Amino acid sequence: MDGPCVVHMDFRPGNILVLNESKISGLIDFESAHGGPSEIDFTKIKQYVWDVYPETKEEVILGYKSIRTLPNL
Repeated sequence: MDGPCVVHMDFRPGNILVLNESKISGLIDFESAHGGPSEIDFTKIKQYVWDVYPETKEEVILGYKSIRTLPNL
């Protein structure tokens, strides 16, 4: 679907820094990062973040789009 890029591989609440309980301010823990299709990251973030905290989805999507094109998920 999407060309290869660096994928984080560990999107979960403990690695997503949130400012004022509503804005994502950064990501940490790139130990598992490697090259691959960006869709891989969205499978884990859906399970560990969006299914538990659905209100964070829009902010993550907006932040992702500010860096690169959102893949057709």
